[in-house]
Amino acid sequence: MLHGLEGASVNIAYLNTVEGPSGVALMTTGGGGENNIVAVLGANGDLTPKLLKRQASVLKSAGFLLAQLEVPLETVAYLRVRRPA
Repeated sequence: MLHGLEGASVNIAYLNTVEGPSGVALMTTGGGGENNIVAVLGANGDLTPKLLKRQASVLKSAGFLLAQLEVPLETVAYLRVRRPA
């Protein structure tokens, strides 16, 4: 995965790595047409507010921030309340 990011000219200077597989989310449609989403967080579950605090200056200087719910909800909440207006 790292080589793919580097090959696409993505700056990986602030990338953290952990042991284990990446996460995955599977989306299906139930018999009644409802959406069902099953998420297995994998390494995404290790993205915690504690890790993000180390990158606070980078996050504050970002032009935009995109967070998905494949990381713990406490992490999304941390990003939301600490984002400059």
